[in-house]
Amino acid sequence: MMIGSIIVSYNPDIDLLKENLNSIVKQVDKVLVVDNGSQNIAFIKKIVNEAGSSILQLHSNMGIAVALNSGMSYFQNLHYDWIMTLDQDSIAPKNLIKQLTSVNEFKEKNVGIIAADFIDRTQGETITTRSGVVEYSKRVITSGSLTNVEVWKQVCGFDNQLFNYQ
Repeated sequence: MMIGSIIVSYNPDIDLLKENLNSIVKQVDKVLVVDNGSQNIAFIKKIVNEAGSSILQLHSNMGIAVALNSGMSYFQNLHYDWIMTLDQDSIAPKNLIKQLTSVNEFKEKNVGIIAADFIDRTQGETITTRSGVVEYSKRVITSGSLTNVEVWKQVCGFDNQLFNYQ
């Protein structure tokens, strides 16, 4: 089972992106940063190379869905099975992939996304207020979610009209 990770970036805080890369790089087989035309691309390339990861540059800000679809296509061509999607400012817990792959749903072929609980620091959270119990949900956030490559392909990818990075 091959698991990769996509980090979408657009003019990121370099120290935070570095922390992000370091938090996920040892948990997956490969990390790909998909950059949406950042001004600080030289710094991004430097830390991506230092982390032993890869970068895919989009030469303008195409939005999150185009970036995710570009990364998913990259991994599909390499025959990966699942992809962890992360925002540029997300820090993965040390055992995130282990926990997400230990749920029964991970073994099901028709499950599209297995999502992690999250702490939203922008809302002042320091600990999660949610239960952490595995349950079905119709709404999850992209960051911290494992996406099944085959199901992504079946649903024709993410909606390219979704544009989150400005």
